[in-house]
Amino acid sequence: MALLEIKNLSFKYPLEDKYALENISLTISEGDFLLVCGKTGCGKTTLLKLMKKELMPNGAKTGQVLFMGNSIDNNDQPQSIGYVFQNPDNQIVTDKVWHELSFGLENLNTKVEVMNNRIAEIANFFGIDNWFYDKTANLSGGQKQILNLASVLVMNPKVILLDEPTSQLDPIARSNFLALLTKINQELGITIVLVEHNLEDVFGIVDEVLLLDSGRLLIKGLKEEVNYYIRKNNLDIREALPSALQITNSLNLKVSYFVKDARQALINNYFNVNCKMSYKVPILSEDTVIDCKNIFYSYDRKKQDILNNLNIKVLKGEILTVLGSNGSGKTTLLNVISGVIKPYSGRIFINGKKIKEYKNNSLYINNLTVLPQNPLNVFLKKRVIDDLNDSLLIGGSSEEDKNEIIDIFQLKSYLYSHPFDLSGGEVQKCALAKILLLKPKIMLLDEPTKGLDAFAKKQLINILKRLQLDGVTIVIVTHDIEFSAAISDRIAMLFDGRVNNPTNIHDFFSNNILYTTKASLISKNFYQNTVTNQELIALALENGLKK
Repeated sequence: MALLEIKNLSFKYPLEDKYALENISLTISEGDFLLVCGKTGCGKTTLLKLMKKELMPNGAKTGQVLFMGNSIDNNDQPQSIGYVFQNPDNQIVTDKVWHELSFGLENLNTKVEVMNNRIAEIANFFGIDNWFYDKTANLSGGQKQILNLASVLVMNPKVILLDEPTSQLDPIARSNFLALLTKINQELGITIVLVEHNLEDVFGIVDEVLLLDSGRLLIKGLKEEVNYYIRKNNLDIREALPSALQITNSLNLKVSYFVKDARQALINNYFNVNCKMSYKVPILSEDTVIDCKNIFYSYDRKKQDILNNLNIKVLKGEILTVLGSNGSGKTTLLNVISGVIKPYSGRIFINGKKIKEYKNNSLYINNLTVLPQNPLNVFLKKRVIDDLNDSLLIGGSSEEDKNEIIDIFQLKSYLYSHPFDLSGGEVQKCALAKILLLKPKIMLLDEPTKGLDAFAKKQLINILKRLQLDGVTIVIVTHDIEFSAAISDRIAMLFDGRVNNPTNIHDFFSNNILYTTKASLISKNFYQNTVTNQELIALALENGLKK
């Protein structure tokens, strides 16, 4: 039975010349698990919001969106279509977990006895009972997103729409969240439509995949059909496919979506000689640019310190990545280094000078800049182009610099838009362009790949590597394991308020069990030191096929 049906749907935002969506037609059946993917700005979020009457954007719409045979415009049961946002904080409206679970039911005038039973079963289903009475402000990012999903499910929807719900989750929280989605779909039969850029761990669990490009529908079909279509047409999105799929595609093995299957395919077809890949450790400067000594910081002095006797040195011209779980203090660390917040104990030196000795914004002018976790915080004007021009003047960049960055990130269609009208990925690209035009010597990047497609990630890596050649020092905090393996000179883990000893990517990932790349997991115990997909593929080809 068709639950959602879209017929010849086109949509254009006000003041925009081109269509965000153009002549889209598709059917979503009851019980489907559908993945919607494509480049940043291709129309994924717009399509999702047009399926939910209360979130429909302003603009010119033609065509139809039908829910259970009736126009979505006439849907008088908003609870039947649930929606989970990218940023968990944007959805939470109350101060306590149990308040959040009851909020929607109270607004529907649900009987008390029904509401109590519903909340009890949902809390048990999601394992929320241990933090049922906690304050929502004290939850980790993963807990907040699970709470948002639970708050939607408690209203018994027929379909759940999710817009990049795992983009701000650490690898373990992301895995747990996706497992819950699978359970909801398979055990409860609820239809799920999931928008994602990061296809790792997602592609294999869905039934069908919908691929958009520039507002047009390229293909909707089984994941096997979409994988074949991507390979046949050599689309950029192939680099966003799960590592297991990229590796088996490249080696012409049986298509595999998961580590276990790709590993077995390699063992069955390629020589397993326990070989070791040689690698070079990056040669780093001996000059220290950032030096944090014995840093203590807490948002509440009555509770455990977020940063607890933390020490870290960042060397001139290196790219250092810090990993860690949600709530471990990664963003706090960047805020301390940048002078946004002051530790209650400890000292911070930037280029050998105490941070408090920098006067009149001298710390920031052509020196240190930050990409915050919420990229909208860097925008001050009503149009993207005006913010870029401000950065150009402050940083002393040229018009050629600005035009090059606009071309690299493909920003031309966003330049005259209000930043708040852009999608998450579009805002992220514009924010990166703005801080790059400041021509900093030190860059602190908080989740720089959030919302970026595979092509934009590749462009970002090239830009950062080029800046590194010019002597720029870069500190990144991220949940994106594969990105960190591709970009970093050294990697460290933040845990229990401290940073462990930073080390090169091969030593770090080869010795980890959970916080490691898929290539490392696939090749563990028979191809040593392979961290990236490219390294694993090259070593397999070098060893040759079994006869």
